[in-house]
Amino acid sequence: MTGLYAHGAILAALLHRDKTGKGQQIQCNLLSTQLATLINIGSNYINAGIEGKPWGTEHESIVPYQAFRTKDGRYYVLCTKMEMPELANNPEYTTNSDRVKNREKLLKKFKEKFLTKNLEFWKNKLKSKSFPSGPVNTIKEAFEHEQTKYLDLVKIMEHPKYGNVKVVGPPVKYSNTENQVRTAPPLLGEHTCEVLSQELNISNKELERLKNIGAIDF
Repeated sequence: MTGLYAHGAILAALLHRDKTGKGQQIQCNLLSTQLATLINIGSNYINAGIEGKPWGTEHESIVPYQAFRTKDGRYYVLCTKMEMPELANNPEYTTNSDRVKNREKLLKKFKEKFLTKNLEFWKNKLKSKSFPSGPVNTIKEAFEHEQTKYLDLVKIMEHPKYGNVKVVGPPVKYSNTENQVRTAPPLLGEHTCEVLSQELNISNKELERLKNIGAIDF
């Protein structure tokens, strides 16, 4: 996702250079992208304080929607770092197929091992290894993270109906260009008359007729 945002940001910066003759640096990072992709989950928290539920790689409203990926080398390193060499050398868990067959028994051992130490211990134990690891933050922890505050990701926009509303701002920053939230999402039918009259040349009388029969709303 960060690469996808970087792609659009690069194109926008190129257009800016063509118009102004000035280049600039682009800042794209994983944290900004992750918070931006929370969309409704993020909005629920920063506006109403509603904490999201942990779903792992599953999707809250689409079933089935789940994926797992491992490599034997990383599996071996994990077992070694967790001081469980008996699992790394156990023929029941040698390949991914073996581990799938013995999923419940293997995961039970990992869960029991993780419960023997606190989060900080495992963060330090697995830090800077050949596989990604880290705590699963709550929505609250993600938005209160010092990096989130430094990146100034939470923006306030003025909404014509609801007043000041918090939103997750653009996850991309430019060195020479402002990238701010400019307008609130339009209300239902807010631009109906403008679009139909200017783009389709529909008269005010016809607009009123369409409204009266329930075809449009404004």
